[in-house]
Amino acid sequence: MALAAILTDSTLSSASIWLSGLAFSVVAILLAQGLASYVSTRVVEVLDDLSAKKRDLTVDNSAVLDAIKAQYIAAKTAQKVAADAQAERERVEAIAQVERLRIANEQAKEAARIAREQRKAAREVPLDDQPTVQDDHFLSMKVPSIAEPTVRTNGHAH
Repeated sequence: MALAAILTDSTLSSASIWLSGLAFSVVAILLAQGLASYVSTRVVEVLDDLSAKKRDLTVDNSAVLDAIKAQYIAAKTAQKVAADAQAERERVEAIAQVERLRIANEQAKEAARIAREQRKAAREVPLDDQPTVQDDHFLSMKVPSIAEPTVRTNGHAH
């Protein structure tokens, strides 16, 4: 009704201006609605991309953290294995040292036993090997040494 009054009561130029303004307003409103729809669609897409990247970063961060944890555990394990290996080498060396000392002790005991047997054998000389009275004269004789010159007088050595 207001449109009909404008068209019938106005001049042609006023009516055309009113109609042009009305057409412009309708087009502007439709464009604004289309633009708002486009912008809202793009905003939703951007937000989805950001949240997906955030999820990816969270997944990537957790994967990186898991890799760091695994490397830390591997390094600690390698350190423990190296320490255990060193302790085992030291234990084996200590056992070897104890064994060397045991063998040396057994050898010393055997040498002492042999020395005792030799001393005992020397004390128990058989009767056949003991000096007799005739041998006493032989044992009391002075044997010249190489350092002492021997002088012979009348066939006797002095």
